Amino acid sequence: MSSRKKIFFIFIALNLLIFSYTSAKAYKYQFNESDKKSEVSRLINQGMKYYSSRNYDLSIKSFSEAYALDKSNPDILNNLSIVHNNYGSYLSERTDPTGALREFRLALFYDETNQIARKNLETQLKHKKVDPKDVYQRIAEAKDERGRSNFLAAIAELQEANKIKPTTKSYVTIAKIYHVLALRSLDNKVAYMARALKNLDTAQKIDPNNPEPLVAKGDIYVAKGKISRGIDFYKQAVEMDPTNGESQQALINGWLAAIRVAPGIANNFVGLATAYQLNGNMDQAEKNFRRAMQLDPNNLLASEGINAIENDRVKMQLDLFLNRAISLQKDERFDESIDNYIKAVRLSPRNPDIHYNIGTCFQAKKDWFQAEKAYRKALDLNPEHEEAGLALKKLTDDRRETQIAEAFDKAVELHKNKQYNEAIQIYLKVSRDKPSDDTLFYNIGTAYQALGNFDEAKKYYEKASVIKADDEVYKQAINTVNLKHADDLLAQGINAQTEGKQDIAAKKYQELLEITPDNSDAWYNLGIAYQSLAKPDEALRAYKKAFEIAPLEQSDAIFFAALILEDKKNLSEAMKLYEKYIEVAPEGDYYIDVRDRLEYIKSQS
Repeated sequence: MSSRKKIFFIFIALNLLIFSYTSAKAYKYQFNESDKKSEVSRLINQGMKYYSSRNYDLSIKSFSEAYALDKSNPDILNNLSIVHNNYGSYLSERTDPTGALREFRLALFYDETNQIARKNLETQLKHKKVDPKDVYQRIAEAKDERGRSNFLAAIAELQEANKIKPTTKSYVTIAKIYHVLALRSLDNKVAYMARALKNLDTAQKIDPNNPEPLVAKGDIYVAKGKISRGIDFYKQAVEMDPTNGESQQALINGWLAAIRVAPGIANNFVGLATAYQLNGNMDQAEKNFRRAMQLDPNNLLASEGINAIENDRVKMQLDLFLNRAISLQKDERFDESIDNYIKAVRLSPRNPDIHYNIGTCFQAKKDWFQAEKAYRKALDLNPEHEEAGLALKKLTDDRRETQIAEAFDKAVELHKNKQYNEAIQIYLKVSRDKPSDDTLFYNIGTAYQALGNFDEAKKYYEKASVIKADDEVYKQAINTVNLKHADDLLAQGINAQTEGKQDIAAKKYQELLEITPDNSDAWYNLGIAYQSLAKPDEALRAYKKAFEIAPLEQSDAIFFAALILEDKKNLSEAMKLYEKYIEVAPEGDYYIDVRDRLEYIKSQS
């Protein structure tokens, strides 16, 4: 005998019976106490007989009828849970998974402690690729059962979902199902209503700020005929969330119900008009306020409501323009946004926030004048408007930044067009506002370099490098300008020498050597210039320096240095330099001259 059958027969021995909503009907016959016990006993035996022959439908029907006669017997529900569970297994074996799921759920509805039914249900769900531990999948399963009008199965599935994770949605849905059952039931109406309200109480505890349980409570009380109480719940829901469309519509429906019951009471129409007003339906609101006035011409609430309608219409139009303007502004469609803000201003000219928003649009367009005008208008209307005050200050900064950026761009364009002096003038003006902008100083340096003003170029390259010391571009620029300046000075010196302007040549070489002190050509040419200017001592020093830096390349320098020493009668030093020349330049242009000079000096000793 299977474990299921063992459990079943144990319960049968205890005369346990259960009840199924799907088959339950109000028992038509009236019994005295003795007859009722006899009938219950007969139905139990009949249910067992049907169960033994595996006629589950009739077994469930018999047990349900027994429960209808004896609702105080909880054991009947336990047995009925077992029958539904075994019926579910039977359907599962015959490849009816939908029916099996329904029966396992009904088993749990009647006895939530039936672990065998719970295990069977979870197994069946897994076959369907539904995760039994996923609360949202379980809620979706309940929705499917409800859609098939399997209300008790839907309730059982939602109760299982709540065991995983209690949610407001699940408890509200259970309450709504019980409400439907109450409306359809003849003898269980009160019990179902009580269960519905109990579930809604739990839903409110889970999420006290959710208006849905309040709306559902209102529906129950309206259905019970307690319309005033229902409307109270609808009002609470609207107060909790005035924008909730479901709450607004429920309040409208509540007042409509009140009017159906008492169409001659003016305040019912006032209530309906107010509900429509909250819903934004001004035409219906006005219509019902006027209906209230027809019933009671002295109704102050209706009169005030009519006056408020026009204000609400203006507010709605204002909100429409503002919402549209804000949306367009987010999409950076600033001209269209400004048009809608201006329409809003016409409806509410003393609203500082609208003027502030207009200012932000103009500022985004870089229309500084109009932006400042709008911000100042906002501050005129509200001197403590913090956003407008901050915006006005930022406007000044933004305007300056834009002007600087535009000036910089103009300078760059002039630079590209080789209008270097004009570019430099603008760069220098911008630098007063941007004293830490390394790029700016680098650009000034390149402009000066292009003009051949290497000193100024180097000066601004060095400024850029100080600001950003690790930038290799700036270091390379300084090296490059030094080399170009040196080449230029060398060329100038050579040209001056060629023209016989030895003093100018000497000056250029000296400037060059301040930049590149190890330039042997500069020292050699300086020696020639000094020698031409009859400055032998300076020439001697320059020749020696050139030879010291590059002895092989500047061997001629040592020859001319020796000649100067010989002229100065410093023959011993002259001989040393001649001998040095022979050593480093045995094939030099002056080799024969050096040899002859040495022989001559030696012959004189």
